[in-house]
Amino acid sequence: NEMETHFTHKAPANLNETLTIALVPSVKNTYLSKVITYFYKNYPNIKLCFLYQDNLKILDSITNNEVDMGFFNLLSIGPNYIQNFPSNVIFTPFAKHSCDLITSIDSPLSGYSSVSMKTVAKFPLVFTTDYANENSCYQALIKYYNLTNNVTFIDTPALYSQMIIDNLANSIVPSRAALSK
Repeated sequence: NEMETHFTHKAPANLNETLTIALVPSVKNTYLSKVITYFYKNYPNIKLCFLYQDNLKILDSITNNEVDMGFFNLLSIGPNYIQNFPSNVIFTPFAKHSCDLITSIDSPLSGYSSVSMKTVAKFPLVFTTDYANENSCYQALIKYYNLTNNVTFIDTPALYSQMIIDNLANSIVPSRAALSK
């Protein structure tokens, strides 16, 4: 509703405008899918133009007025986000979610309903190369917990899965419960 209010509160119904939105693909494919379809249905004359960028580039694009808005993933530790924003950027959390730990049934981390990140950090982690970008929230997590030597990035889904199955590494992904909302 905030996106709708911000861009349509003074817009006539026949407005032909393009909204340029910078985002990371995972946000469009999960959290924004319902918002986007709602927007297309209710504002057919407003064209949405998506630019796929990493977190840092999105922030630069917003700061330099190259886009109308941006959406990206931020790491939060407790109530605080690990990100500073320039004074001319309005930050509004769109969705907050937890992460799921993917682990082999043979892993010492298996079977717990909750595991602290400090405990997870003691074991090898594997991520897909989708998260290898230096400006992703996963890179912020790696830096925050000093995991650089404990992480492997894999570009093949089968190898990624096999490393977990063979108990060579664990992985962290957005919570499935959060993705279904």
